[in-house]
Amino acid sequence: MGTMTKRAPQTILWLTLFTLALLPKARGGRVKIKPYIDLQTRYEDNIFLESEGPDANESDMSVVVTPGISVEWPVWDLFWQAFYQAGFGFYLDFTDNDYITHTFGGLVRYTPVEALSLGLSDTLEISQLPEAGNETFTYNKILGQAKYEWLTGVGTSASFHLSTYDDPSPSKAGNFDETGYSLSQSYKLSSKTDFTLTGTLRDREFENMPLKDYDEMLIRFVTRYSPWDDFTAWVGPGVKWRSYEGGDDSSFVGSLKGSFKPTDHELSLGYDYDVVDTFEELQIEEFEGLTTEFTSERSYSEIRTYAVEFTHVYRHKFSLNWLWHFLPSTSLITEGTYQMNEYDSFISSSYTNRGRDDDIIIGTLGIQQKFTKWLIFVLKYSYLTRSSNIKEEEYDANRIGIEVLGSF
Repeated sequence: MGTMTKRAPQTILWLTLFTLALLPKARGGRVKIKPYIDLQTRYEDNIFLESEGPDANESDMSVVVTPGISVEWPVWDLFWQAFYQAGFGFYLDFTDNDYITHTFGGLVRYTPVEALSLGLSDTLEISQLPEAGNETFTYNKILGQAKYEWLTGVGTSASFHLSTYDDPSPSKAGNFDETGYSLSQSYKLSSKTDFTLTGTLRDREFENMPLKDYDEMLIRFVTRYSPWDDFTAWVGPGVKWRSYEGGDDSSFVGSLKGSFKPTDHELSLGYDYDVVDTFEELQIEEFEGLTTEFTSERSYSEIRTYAVEFTHVYRHKFSLNWLWHFLPSTSLITEGTYQMNEYDSFISSSYTNRGRDDDIIIGTLGIQQKFTKWLIFVLKYSYLTRSSNIKEEEYDANRIGIEVLGSF
């Protein structure tokens, strides 16, 4: 697992040096350099989203500064892009939540002919917690893509990805490697209608928790229909299969989305249904006889990570997003989400999520002001609430935030 993470900076460095070597030979290529900075400040009256206990209804003010830079340039039939982004989060009272992030990325896309496109990207994210002795979390993802249009309106695309995650905890229970493959076939019947059939395979392996390993296959059929220039609808039913050490299961997934963009308005409505799998480490004090594979060299903390509660979450999500440009440079932002979660635990009958039902509502109202093309101001208020048949899982929260985005 560590091999991929250590190799990531070398891959990005190699892409950068190779590009710089070719840059002087570029024919008519125009280099675009875009530095930017995003400044956000937010007040929250329940930052831990708790209704009971010592962390309930704790409020705090946070400031997040996100500077970055991206560079784009074409070289013959190649398109190159590199970017770097940092993030600095500071809390006024709960300084244990302070964080620093660094994100590096590189992309190269090759288009030898109009019908064929090949791409390769590499992204590395590094997160640090200064108040916890600079504990470092790393996530790396390598993505390859290929697209080919066989005939007018008929195309095939394929992709693969390799990703890895490392956390600094002694048990390394969250560390994983993942490999995925995807194949899509699209058909464009007319300017108003097209279909896409996609198959995806994914394999995830955890370093010290094999009970969480799984293989997944998803087949989804998406139809797009646009009867008018300012209205588009998508329907995407699918089937998902997963295989765990404890058995196999399958589930139906689906989505429905509509987008309406008349003059001065942008409105989208959506519905998604999915089955999400979650895991919890059970606090088992008496582990003698739990398994015969442990040796005397394993610590107690490592042994108990193998006791895992496996939970299905059946998720229904309704969403609404409305952007009203009521003045040339001023827009009203309205966002709403209603989500229903139904839990189904089936390994341990004592686990508290068995039979749990949640209703989550998130509402946001804001104003966006564009002073110039490179300076944007946003003011937002959000309300979050979760009701549940388990009282300890309920919460309410209010958030008020200001964001200033500058790009050059």
